[in-house]
Amino acid sequence: MAPIAKFGVESRPLPFWSFVMLAASVETVSAFLHEVKTGGRPFSTLAVWYALAPYVKRDTGEITCSQRQLARTASVTLGDVRRAIIRLVEMGVLIKEEKGKYRIHPSVMWRGELLKRGEAETKAPVLTLVDGGKDD
Repeated sequence: MAPIAKFGVESRPLPFWSFVMLAASVETVSAFLHEVKTGGRPFSTLAVWYALAPYVKRDTGEITCSQRQLARTASVTLGDVRRAIIRLVEMGVLIKEEKGKYRIHPSVMWRGELLKRGEAETKAPVLTLVDGGKDD
C-alpha cells in the first residue's frame, strides 16, 4: 500500500475495491442536491450520505455500521450524523426498517446484482422528483 501523502489516502490492491452504483441522471442528482441544500446543515448531510457507501450491504442495501463509525468516516459529530439520518429519511433516500436499522433506497444507491436491485425496488417506497431549481 503506497500512501498518497497529499491526500492521506492509500492505494490498495484490486480485491479492496468494491463498487457502489449511484443514480446518475441529471434530474435525480439535481433533485437530491436541491433537497440536501434546502435542509439544515447541508455539508454534514452530504458528508454522511457519501460516507454510507462503504457500509451498504451487498444485495440488500442494509447499512452495516454504527452511527459512531459513520461519524468517524464522515469526520462529523455524532449529533451531525443523527440529524443527517433524520434528513435522509425525510428525503426518502434512507429507509428506516426499525429502530437503529436502515437501508439505502435502491433507486438511489445500490451495491450488488441488478436483478436483486429490481426486486428491492418493488418493495421500496416510490421516489418522486421534487419541484425546484431552474430550467437551463
